Amino acid sequence: MINRCPICDKISDEFVTERINNENKGELKINVWRCRDCMLDFLETWDDKDYINSLYKGDKYIFSSNVVETTNIPLKYDEYKERLKQIEPYLEKEASLLEVGCGSGEFLNLVRDKVETAEGVEITPSQVQKVRSDGFRCYDVMITEMNPPKQYDVICMFALLEHVPNVKEFLEYLKRYLKDSGLVFIEVPNLNCPLLSCYDIPAYRKMQYRSVHQYYFTPTAIGKLLKNAGFDYEITTCQQASITNHFHWMHQRNPQPTKNHMSSVVLPLTYYNGGYLDGSVMKEILEEVDDLYREKIVERDMGNLISARAWIKSD
Repeated sequence: MINRCPICDKISDEFVTERINNENKGELKINVWRCRDCMLDFLETWDDKDYINSLYKGDKYIFSSNVVETTNIPLKYDEYKERLKQIEPYLEKEASLLEVGCGSGEFLNLVRDKVETAEGVEITPSQVQKVRSDGFRCYDVMITEMNPPKQYDVICMFALLEHVPNVKEFLEYLKRYLKDSGLVFIEVPNLNCPLLSCYDIPAYRKMQYRSVHQYYFTPTAIGKLLKNAGFDYEITTCQQASITNHFHWMHQRNPQPTKNHMSSVVLPLTYYNGGYLDGSVMKEILEEVDDLYREKIVERDMGNLISARAWIKSD
């Protein structure tokens, strides 16, 4: 357990917290440190490979997307469609694609007809079984623990990089899987998100700092990490959560009932129907404000998701 930055190797003396969320099963006493040079928060456990791997044994950890809940609330931000929109311009029919941390295969199913081969890596047994039952080849070990079966044109990693031990070594090893002309697409949560970086909401911070997330990236941190691992890159941010989600956190200090509430403009019906005018007018206004809110947040690299496109540096 160390306070050495996993990106620049400098010792950090900026302490963030010593209590983190143990996946909704109470708290753990694990120190979180901040590297100001890299603009990165990290757990002191990031180099403890055995401990981190133990968090994922069997079906201990199953990723759930923001599109699986049944609700009559429309989904304004569909994470799978947004990922496809970013990646599709770089896909070719003869290309090979590998998704590392593919979960139960939702994204693989979206791209299967857009490339020649789509394969996955996943270590949760129930999800491996689902991916294979859908007809995909799925490797059920960590990529750092096997020899690459081949090199790929495209490698995708969504909500994965914050989970792996020794993230710089992980990315350096990943290059073995990538063709010289290949591309890597990465998505991670953004520490610059206003709910973490601006608003004083202790309950939200407590929810975000948790045992399975070893790193809390900013665009600066992702850029330095990719550069140190031998990649060139382009980085942007995306805003998944709505302005009313932020209102809810500021006022109620807790999450909204469903994930669709998070991404869409939602207020209780009483707010819309309490006067003599049709409340749908106010709903339309809020939708326009939400669009502008998202736009301005992204302009300042504060969107709650970081998206990176990277490729191996040429000599």
